[in-house]
Amino acid sequence: MLCWLALMFVRIAESKTGLTWPKILSEMERFHIGEFVHQKSRILRYTELNNKQRNILKKLKIKPPRMFKKIEIPS
Repeated sequence: MLCWLALMFVRIAESKTGLTWPKILSEMERFHIGEFVHQKSRILRYTELNNKQRNILKKLKIKPPRMFKKIEIPS
């Protein structure tokens, strides 16, 4: 059942974007999160989306994530 559901999501993504799954995957794999640590502070930040990635998310009606996932600063 899980494999069928995953395949359905792949086909929906392909039909909504007009791209093949390998092209979608190749483009979105370039989107990362970086961890920056200084003393006891920690910041988790996403890489900037390029135009192709933004277009894919827009066509799939997925809201792009905020630039910073988490900021931990000890008080």
